[in-house]
Parts: sequence; C-alpha cells; structure tokens
Amino acid sequence: MKKIKILTIILLFANSCPLFSQDFSDALFEPDCANSLSNASEYIENHSDELLLRLYNIYKYNGFHFSIKGVEKPVRFSFSSAPQLNLGFGFNYKWLGLNFGFNFGFINPHLEKYGKESRLDGQFHLYPKKFVIDGIFQYYKGFYIRRSNVELPNIDGNYATMPELRLLNAGVNFLYSFNNREFSYQAAFVNNEIQKKSAGTVLLGGNILWEHLQSDPENMAEYYPNLYNDSVNFSKMYFLNFGIIGGYAYTFVLKDFYISAAATPGINMEINNVSGDDRDPYTGALFKFTVRIAAGYNKGRFFTSMIYFIDGNVGAHNYGDIFYRTGNMRFSVGMRLNVHKKKSL
Repeated sequence: MKKIKILTIILLFANSCPLFSQDFSDALFEPDCANSLSNASEYIENHSDELLLRLYNIYKYNGFHFSIKGVEKPVRFSFSSAPQLNLGFGFNYKWLGLNFGFNFGFINPHLEKYGKESRLDGQFHLYPKKFVIDGIFQYYKGFYIRRSNVELPNIDGNYATMPELRLLNAGVNFLYSFNNREFSYQAAFVNNEIQKKSAGTVLLGGNILWEHLQSDPENMAEYYPNLYNDSVNFSKMYFLNFGIIGGYAYTFVLKDFYISAAATPGINMEINNVSGDDRDPYTGALFKFTVRIAAGYNKGRFFTSMIYFIDGNVGAHNYGDIFYRTGNMRFSVGMRLNVHKKKSL
C-alpha cells in the first residue's frame, strides 16, 4: 500500500498567500490580502470577516522543450515532471488562510511509469488590494520525456526517463492593478469577496527568474545517445531573465456566475549558458507570458471555482530554442460562515 505523505505545515505570515508543496504533499496558505477596512461597494462585496471553508483538488506541472540546431541531425525533445493530482481542504478567515493537500495512491495509480521523482515545489500567489505577486521556488529531481523527434528507449510501456536531471528555479512576478477599486482578484481567485458587476483593470510590472538544470553527462550519453552531443553538453545549464510585463484583467459577471481572465505578456533580457560550450554566454530577448483564468459560482454562503495558471518563457540558447512553463490547475467548492454572534438587546 502506498504511503500517504502529509503536508509540511509552514510558518504563516500576515499578508502572504503562498502555495507550497513538498515530496508529493501540498499546502496552500492563501490569506485575505485585501484591505480589511474596505467596505462593500457597487462593484465589490467583502466577506473576509467570515470563515471560508473549501474542499479542492490541485494539479501542478513543470517542463521544458528544447531544440538543438547546427548539428548533423537537429534534435527536438520535451521533458516534464510526473502528472500528479492532490486532494485537500482549507479555510480563510480575515488575513489568514491555509489549505491541506494529500497525495492519495488511488488517484495517482500510474506514477511508476513516469520514473522516480522527488520534488520541492513552492508556488505562491499574493493578492493585496492594489498588487498581484506570483512567486516560485522549485527543486525537481527526475523527469520523463514527453516527446522527441529521435528514437528513445521504452521499457514495458513506461516513458523514457531522466532520473538524474535536476531543476532548481526561483522567480517573482510583480504587477500593479490600476483599477483596484472596482476589480477584485480576491473575488475570482480566493472567493472571500464577491464581484457584483463586471470590471477590468490594466496591469503593469516586472519579473525576474533564475533557472539551473544539471544532470550526469555519463548517464545521458549511455542511455540517450541520440539526445547527447559532445559539442552541446546539456548536463549543466543556467538561465537568467528579467524585464517588464503588463496586460489586462477582466471579470465578466452574469448574475451569480463569473468568468475572469488576465494576460500579462512581456519582453525580457535573457542570459544563459550551456556547460561545455566554448562560446560566451548567450544574451538576447525572451518572450514572457502569464495567463490566469478563473470561472465559477459565487453567491451568499456558497461558491465553486475553477482556476488555471501558467507562467511561460520562450527564448533561445547558442544552439537552438527553449520553452519553459510551470503552473497549476485547481477546482474548489466551499462555503462562508458568519462566526460573529449577534449582540442581544
């Protein structure tokens, strides 16, 4: 029987909303990052003084796509972390929120075919009244190869794996919401507010991201000779990109249902290097994009929500192109309870 690994409880800080995962466990600390003094308005109804309870499931993903040009046979391949679904429950009250996620074996019965993996995956999403802040800190060891244009080993129906490939990455996106009096991120993505009328906002900010990949070159050369090339040593790489991002977010409200979407593309400066490459580090432009979508029902005490988030980077290196993306998808159902006793006359 597979052992259920329970989340690590993390320290809670006021005005923070992190999403944290460790070794197939998942925790979400998602407090009310709204201004607690804000009152119900024509557009936004605040429920942060009520106890919010939710049940949810969450799926997080992470992966790269590489192309290698300028060699005798161009190579293209993509590798990803194993797909994994967690179930959990959580709450929000005023500035405090916490979710507890669990990896049950019966909902992830086929993880073995993706190879051995370990992970420390921290994704946090902060929604203060005027700002949007997304952060990641991830360490993954072990990936599987999703697709490639060259022949790869396939053992007993399992995917070709890269068990020694390690990824360390950390970054922050920061955005300012110009129409924060009428548009609420909390209504769509935390559900401790209600968006009563359709509204949108312009977003502008910046980002920085550091990525480091490392593997055993002997392992790659032995098991994947079609991917490994002496002149293009993909056993150790680093990437740094930073720049300006901006876009627009809008929530459409139809009675008690809503659909919210935000897109923030940007142009970054990119610096990267491939170990073994005798050229100088590659420097150039990188296309950055973040997409956030939510849809659901939100009225009175009850709500449901579906959330999708992706952070993608499209760039190049000295020998080809690279695309990196990370994100998560979550479905929640919940209710809000009035925990304040009425004063007797």
